[in-house]
Amino acid sequence: TYSFLHADIFHLGGNMLFLWVFGDNVEDALGHIRYLIFYLACAVAGAFFQGLVAWDSEVPLIGASGAIAGVVTA
Repeated sequence: TYSFLHADIFHLGGNMLFLWVFGDNVEDALGHIRYLIFYLACAVAGAFFQGLVAWDSEVPLIGASGAIAGVVTA
């Protein structure tokens, strides 16, 4: 659920801007259901790799940047 939380309105707005610009092309290519599954898988993968890189961090993980990075690179 970390990807549904954001630090402030600017954090949310920046994520939504990138999702709006890049997400529709990926959704057109994958279809609605596969896009949703892909987006959620990217969110899980982002959290997994963040845990590998910063396993001892005490800062909570928030934001959809991991999922959106996956969509942008698709």
